[in-house]
Amino acid sequence: MDSIVNSGNSKITVGVPVYFFFQLNSDRLVDESQIVNLDDIAEISKAHNLKVTISGAADSATGTQSINQELGQRRARYVAQKLIDRGVPEGLIHLHSFGGIDKFKANDSNRFTVVMLTE
Repeated sequence: MDSIVNSGNSKITVGVPVYFFFQLNSDRLVDESQIVNLDDIAEISKAHNLKVTISGAADSATGTQSINQELGQRRARYVAQKLIDRGVPEGLIHLHSFGGIDKFKANDSNRFTVVMLTE
């Protein structure tokens, strides 16, 4: 597995972040086939006792910051529950919400949850 050190942080990220994309104003995935990625994430986390950081986001073009903060958290919780269902200990999972963002040009690209494995 490839590892990189996050600048200004002592965490080591293992592999690359995995993104999951969601439907507008919901915690439902755009495409359920994305779930297959969770099987691999769960297996790697369990095999190497790696922490899982899950950060949810919503596009800032819709909803208030308060609504988007909660929606990002719901999206992160959705992915976390799927990992717990696959045997990842809840104590290894850390959730975060970016709230409403405009990082990517197409608004629907900002409706995501990103999952990172760290030591």
